[in-house]
Amino acid sequence: MLMREGFGVGGALNSSKSRLDSHSVVHATIEEHAVAVGDFLIHLSSVLGRQLEGVVGYNFLRQFLVTIDYPQTTLELAAV
Repeated sequence: MLMREGFGVGGALNSSKSRLDSHSVVHATIEEHAVAVGDFLIHLSSVLGRQLEGVVGYNFLRQFLVTIDYPQTTLELAAV
Protein backbone atom coordinates (compact mmCIF):
# COMPACT_ATOMS: atom_id res chain seq x y z
CA MET A 1 0.00 0.00 0.00
CA LEU A 2 1.19 3.49 -0.84
CA MET A 3 1.20 5.93 2.11
CA ARG A 4 -0.10 9.42 1.40
CA GLU A 5 -0.23 12.50 3.56
CA GLY A 6 -3.42 14.51 3.57
CA PHE A 7 -4.99 17.24 5.60
CA GLY A 8 -8.24 17.37 7.50
CA VAL A 9 -9.86 19.63 10.04
CA GLY A 10 -7.49 18.36 12.73
CA GLY A 11 -4.34 18.84 10.62
CA ALA A 12 -2.08 16.37 8.80
CA LEU A 13 -3.02 12.70 8.49
CA ASN A 14 -1.54 9.64 6.82
CA SER A 15 -3.53 7.13 4.81
CA SER A 16 -3.01 4.31 2.36
CA LYS A 17 -5.02 3.50 -0.71
CA SER A 18 -6.39 -0.03 -0.92
CA ARG A 19 -9.09 -2.01 -2.70
CA LEU A 20 -11.88 -4.21 -1.34
CA ASP A 21 -13.27 -7.16 -3.30
CA SER A 22 -16.71 -6.05 -2.10
CA HIS A 23 -18.09 -3.45 0.30
CA SER A 24 -21.55 -3.55 1.89
CA VAL A 25 -23.53 -0.98 3.85
CA VAL A 26 -26.86 -2.35 5.09
CA HIS A 27 -28.07 -4.30 1.99
CA ALA A 28 -26.19 -2.22 -0.59
CA THR A 29 -23.07 -3.88 -1.99
CA ILE A 30 -20.54 -2.85 -4.62
CA GLU A 31 -17.62 -4.85 -5.99
CA GLU A 32 -13.98 -3.79 -6.46
CA HIS A 33 -14.17 -0.72 -4.22
CA ALA A 34 -11.27 1.70 -3.63
CA VAL A 35 -10.82 2.79 0.00
CA ALA A 36 -8.47 4.87 2.13
CA VAL A 37 -7.03 3.22 5.24
CA GLY A 38 -5.65 5.34 8.06
CA ASP A 39 -5.74 6.13 11.76
CA PHE A 40 -7.68 9.38 11.34
CA LEU A 41 -10.86 7.81 12.74
CA ILE A 42 -9.25 7.60 16.19
CA HIS A 43 -9.05 11.40 16.44
CA LEU A 44 -12.47 11.94 14.86
CA SER A 45 -14.04 9.40 17.24
CA SER A 46 -12.59 11.17 20.26
CA VAL A 47 -13.92 14.53 19.06
CA LEU A 48 -17.41 13.08 18.48
CA GLY A 49 -17.42 11.05 21.69
CA ARG A 50 -18.31 7.77 19.96
CA GLN A 51 -16.35 5.14 18.11
CA LEU A 52 -16.52 5.31 14.33
CA GLU A 53 -15.96 2.16 12.31
CA GLY A 54 -15.50 3.98 9.00
CA VAL A 55 -16.64 6.77 6.74
CA VAL A 56 -18.76 6.04 3.68
CA GLY A 57 -17.64 8.37 0.92
CA TYR A 58 -18.85 9.70 -2.39
CA ASN A 59 -17.26 6.90 -4.41
CA PHE A 60 -19.65 4.46 -2.66
CA LEU A 61 -22.74 6.67 -2.30
CA ARG A 62 -22.73 7.93 -5.91
CA GLN A 63 -23.87 4.49 -7.04
CA PHE A 64 -27.16 4.74 -5.16
CA LEU A 65 -30.16 6.98 -4.70
CA VAL A 66 -29.55 8.12 -1.11
CA THR A 67 -32.46 9.05 1.15
CA ILE A 68 -31.75 10.36 4.64
CA ASP A 69 -34.72 10.56 7.01
CA TYR A 70 -33.45 12.69 9.88
CA PRO A 71 -36.54 12.44 12.13
CA GLN A 72 -36.51 8.62 11.83
CA THR A 73 -32.67 8.46 11.83
CA THR A 74 -32.61 6.16 8.83
CA LEU A 75 -30.54 5.91 5.67
CA GLU A 76 -31.92 4.24 2.53
CA LEU A 77 -29.70 3.22 -0.39
CA ALA A 78 -31.54 2.26 -3.58
CA ALA A 79 -29.89 1.00 -6.76
CA VAL A 80 -30.03 3.45 -9.66
